[in-house]
Amino acid sequence: MGETILCIGAAMVGAGFASGREIMRFFSQYGAFSWALAAFASLMTAWMLRRMLAVGGVHSRLEKGLLFLFSLAVGGGMTAAAGELWALTVPVHYARTAGSVVTLIACLLLAGGSLRGMAWLGRLLLPFLLAVLILCLRVPGASRQKTYTLWEMILAAVSVAGYCGLNGMTAAGVLSDSRPRREQNGIAAAIGLLTALLLGLGNAALLPHAESLSDAPLPTVSLLRAYGKPGYYLSAAVLYLAASTTLIAVLRGLLTLAAPYLPRHKKAWIGLAVLAVSFLGFQDIVGTAYPALGWAYLILLGTASRRNE
Repeated sequence: MGETILCIGAAMVGAGFASGREIMRFFSQYGAFSWALAAFASLMTAWMLRRMLAVGGVHSRLEKGLLFLFSLAVGGGMTAAAGELWALTVPVHYARTAGSVVTLIACLLLAGGSLRGMAWLGRLLLPFLLAVLILCLRVPGASRQKTYTLWEMILAAVSVAGYCGLNGMTAAGVLSDSRPRREQNGIAAAIGLLTALLLGLGNAALLPHAESLSDAPLPTVSLLRAYGKPGYYLSAAVLYLAASTTLIAVLRGLLTLAAPYLPRHKKAWIGLAVLAVSFLGFQDIVGTAYPALGWAYLILLGTASRRNE
């Protein structure tokens, strides 16, 4: 069970937490209301993982098609994020393009391996990510409190539900076996607590900077510039590892879904498709494709759960 929790955590953090862009987009921009949204997201993520484990994967063509589109979007987002990090840290021409291509090729090669490697990456990544978020907490800032209408808060909650669907679909690539009900409950509870911890630290760190970093593509990297080069490169390294683990997870799902239709050269075709999506840009993918596809998956997960009961 512990290995599964580590794999799910490693798969989720790149798309949902590490860059700070997602926390800013779905939570911190809403000021004090962001704490209620974070609590809602933690509970919903635990419920969603429990449902996913009970259903036992995707079955219908519609579910598989939606998961394929989602995995392309997340794969493109993580590839674009890797390119952004190379552009920020590697002083060479065309660093963004080189970073995207090199990272994508490396993750495609690793995606065919066992989940044990993902578990080890989770052991390495999660403590360092917690350290980065704690360091971000110490960076001073002040954000003006904003007020929101009831309608705006409802729309924010709807977006957060899509964010939870995003995290669930990211984890789908590493959920490959059925488990007893007690283990299902334990895994779902552990992921819910991990979500609460990461969202709590991330929102506390980013909330005072909600205005100054509202348009930053990688807010955690921007915050740790306050610690000079060591902090800057630490945050970039942790974010790069997080993006890579999530990319490996979604590529596993894409390769499995494409296997019946692409018997030859499937890694090459999947790689080209993900690279093409990455040119849309990290911020646009996070702001539009993530919540829409996440909500669609939640609807399908709900209908699949009712069929299973």
